[in-house]
Amino acid sequence: ISSFWNDERIALYESAMEKVIVEIKQYDQDYYRKTQNHLVRFVEKRLKTTDSIAQKVERKKKPEGKTLEEMINDLAGVRVICFDTKQIYMLARMIGKSSQFEIIKVKDYVRKPKDNGYQSYHIILGIDGIKVELQIRTILMDAWSSLDSILVYKKTDPISEEMKANIQRFAKWGRKMDKMVTRMMKQKLEKCNCD
Repeated sequence: ISSFWNDERIALYESAMEKVIVEIKQYDQDYYRKTQNHLVRFVEKRLKTTDSIAQKVERKKKPEGKTLEEMINDLAGVRVICFDTKQIYMLARMIGKSSQFEIIKVKDYVRKPKDNGYQSYHIILGIDGIKVELQIRTILMDAWSSLDSILVYKKTDPISEEMKANIQRFAKWGRKMDKMVTRMMKQKLEKCNCD
């Protein structure tokens, strides 16, 4: 894996992530000019480490003849945090119309959360032959995901039923709060006639 995940390949993935980030920041600036509100709270990026790649290969049981790049869609990832769920879909539509990217795969965990309560909108983008996973979520979805990753995700120790129930409860409250935020944002935009 270390021979695959070399400086040259990492530089290609870094460049692809930067193209995604530049495009998203442009959408945010355009939206701000129109509404005096931001579409994006913040953007972050990450590359998988060689250890993380090895663990994923082990979990997925790499099929014969497939390269790591064919097998793993999230060697590079960009996460965008929006204020409300309406903005997630607005941003997803903008990305879908862009000539900069090829849409390879979409998973909507916002409308159909995972069983554990996880919510996010995932798009696998193709940029110059490189795949980048784009995750778009709200502040509250990100808070839930951060908590889940600390307490539950990829943990080898058993998780108590009480902990699982608490995480589920937090996810449910987050969904209710996200709906409230979306309604408040809509009201604000309607007042300024800039929706």
